[in-house]
Amino acid sequence: MTSLTNQASPVEPSPAPPPEPKAAVVQAPSVARGHSLALRILLLPAASAIAQDAGLRLSFINGQVSPIWPSSGIAVAALFGFGLELWPGVALASVTILASQHLPLLTVLLIAAGATLEAAGIAWLPRRLLVHPALDRVRDVLGLMVATVTGTAFSATLGVLGFRAAGIGRPELTLRAGPHWWVGNGMRG
Repeated sequence: MTSLTNQASPVEPSPAPPPEPKAAVVQAPSVARGHSLALRILLLPAASAIAQDAGLRLSFINGQVSPIWPSSGIAVAALFGFGLELWPGVALASVTILASQHLPLLTVLLIAAGATLEAAGIAWLPRRLLVHPALDRVRDVLGLMVATVTGTAFSATLGVLGFRAAGIGRPELTLRAGPHWWVGNGMRG
């Protein structure tokens, strides 16, 4: 009679190969991590107000348009790093900053809309184009450039329209403001 016993097989199965690394895609951390969404939204105007002072010190067209606008950089960094759900903070920051400049309501709303669309577009488009955060491919750098050029065009266009709608400044200065606005926001301070 043969006994049936469990004997270890002399050949052990090999471990499964490690999974293939996936390309890094820009993804925002979840809202649950860190501070609450509301707190982060409310912190944006405070950070932007500090940066706004630096930008306004360099302004030369209508006392509003600067060759460097750090508040734009803060807005883009917040949406890019923490998620598009912070867009109300960008809008609130813009309205708060612009209201302190005693601008007409239509101008404030147009400029705030442009700033919000700019930051959201620059944060969203690289994700859509699957840009690697490390910018390790030419495609990544070009994708980020396309996002920046497109986003800043929203802000500059709506900002100039806001000035013109309110009759602020001479028309020739307002038209010159568009390219300066575009470059200033693109420089990000």
